[in-house]
Amino acid sequence: MQGFDEKRKTMRFHMNLPIELKNGKGVTSDIRTKGVYFETDQPLSVGEPVEFSMAMLYAVAGSSVRLRCQGTVLRVEPTSSGIGVAAALTSHSFENSNFAAQA
Repeated sequence: MQGFDEKRKTMRFHMNLPIELKNGKGVTSDIRTKGVYFETDQPLSVGEPVEFSMAMLYAVAGSSVRLRCQGTVLRVEPTSSGIGVAAALTSHSFENSNFAAQA
């Protein structure tokens, strides 16, 4: 797109990872250190807190961990397969205590 100035200050990683929301599921498309963009069928509103988790398989040899994230919805838009949501991450934690002790 001509004349487009990139305003993001951190690198984006294009990843399609399944996430679990409180009342449904979604799939990420972009992940950054301070934010995430995902698609879901769940109705969310700008300014609403959002919590989700994703499995990080084989993050530690012979193990898997669950990454739990909390954030705030920044943008909601219709997509061809549901609802696109951009959220700023406010905190995250790992559920597997063996991994947390090694991190």
